[in-house]
Amino acid sequence: MPYSDRIRYQSFVDNKDDIEKKWDKQWGDRLTELVFIGQNLNRSMIILDLESCLLNKDDLKQFHSGELFEDPFPKSL
Repeated sequence: MPYSDRIRYQSFVDNKDDIEKKWDKQWGDRLTELVFIGQNLNRSMIILDLESCLLNKDDLKQFHSGELFEDPFPKSL
């Protein structure tokens, strides 16, 4: 959403400083929050599984050099 539209929302005005601290000029909103609700969740395993999804330094170099990555998700019809 363009900045000129965002500033019209009271929720943006009320939280502007916090929102803009998390804003990246190149990528925009870089914040993702996940909430897990359940009983007896294995926190360590969840963290390890999520961290295994992140790009490593070699992946980032490949990305910045324009290399394409295989999409592990099937195309939907």
